[in-house]
Amino acid sequence: MKVCFINGVKNGETLELMPQGVSLGRETDNDITLLVEGVSRYHSKIELKGDNWIIRDLGSTNGTEINGETINGSQVLMEGDIIDVGDQKLRFGDAVKSAPLKEERKTSVSAPPIEAPVSSEQDAIPDSTNNNSTEEQSNFFKSKETQARKGYDKKDIRKVLLNVIFFGGVFFVAAIFILVFLSTQVVEKKKTSENQTETTKKDKPSFALLYQREVISFENDSYNIFYVTLKIEGNDAYLTLDDLISRRKASIHATKISQSIIDDFENNIWDTDFFTLPVAHASSSAGETSNTKTIMVASKGKLKKITIKDEIPPHAFLNVESIIRDFTSQILNVDTLMTAEETKLEGNSAFYKAQSLYKNYDADPANLKEAIKRYTKAENLLGQFPYESEELIIARRNKIEANKLRDKKLSALAFSCTQAQRMNNIDDAISACYQTMALCDIGELRYKNAKKLVIKMEAIKRKRNK
Repeated sequence: MKVCFINGVKNGETLELMPQGVSLGRETDNDITLLVEGVSRYHSKIELKGDNWIIRDLGSTNGTEINGETINGSQVLMEGDIIDVGDQKLRFGDAVKSAPLKEERKTSVSAPPIEAPVSSEQDAIPDSTNNNSTEEQSNFFKSKETQARKGYDKKDIRKVLLNVIFFGGVFFVAAIFILVFLSTQVVEKKKTSENQTETTKKDKPSFALLYQREVISFENDSYNIFYVTLKIEGNDAYLTLDDLISRRKASIHATKISQSIIDDFENNIWDTDFFTLPVAHASSSAGETSNTKTIMVASKGKLKKITIKDEIPPHAFLNVESIIRDFTSQILNVDTLMTAEETKLEGNSAFYKAQSLYKNYDADPANLKEAIKRYTKAENLLGQFPYESEELIIARRNKIEANKLRDKKLSALAFSCTQAQRMNNIDDAISACYQTMALCDIGELRYKNAKKLVIKMEAIKRKRNK
């Protein structure tokens, strides 16, 4: 069985119907796609039910008509039936001739009546001639209708394209304006932020520090001069050292020091009573040794300079000096604020303390960690001299052994902790974690991981006890 298109752009085309049926509608996934007015997305379906072909309306907006009558639901199709789906007409059946078309819709073109005189000769024309003339006239008007429909479709497509181009251009221009506006706002905010930062920097008084120490001693018929200077300006630090007899010299320039480090350094000085100290100038000593220390600090709009010569410095002065020593040790990685003799004493003291801790590491795991720190300090202090003392050699060797022992203990504790967790022995796992924390510094990753695991195990233990 077939259907034949009898109007529109597909006029004259035929389509063989399959037993599973064909669907008609505007969407492209239909078996027959109809892009004409009045057709719904999924309009109707022609299908075989038993021995009969039926057409079923799929809830279309304008309905489906058979021979000019709107169907309700579904209807059996007969040979020659005219099917109206929107503005599209189809003829059902295999036969060439079928039921005549009903009057075309409002879109059809109707021809005006033609009046002509009738003669006797014309009356004698056979009926077949009249039928042929009528059929030619019908075909003429059908071609006009087809041309009108094609012209309407072209105009409709052109209108849609023009609308798309117009609105697309409007959106494009609007998007450009929005992007320009947003970029302008970002630039303005950035400039405002930079200006505020510059204003804050200008408003905040700059920090500066000067530390000087000069020791002149007479020994073995010769003078020894020890001179060290530390300058901190903004985020830069300059350190120079000259020790004549011990042949120690240093010149260090550190730039772009973190502002947070400088701020902490400044705040630590303010935590002392340095700015409340009276200005002191001691008279020259008559002995063989002269020791002069000067600290000058410019901070938060205040300037303070204290010079101590051949006297025991006040407690606040010593506190600031200790802060300066920690700064040079941690930030500049040098310990050069002491004389050669002071450096030796400090280095040997660190070495003997490390030896004591290393021998008693079994009593407390933290002793091993502290021993490594003291060995490191002794190595830094005693390593400043051109010769190697026995204490320096032992400190280097024991530091390597202590680090190996510490790593071995940490590996054993990690294994014990894992086994305890597998055996569901929470107390042993917590104990291994605490021993790991004792062997590590707070900043180490192993310390942080052990601490997290302790918190987790303690929470599990509390839940079990409930």
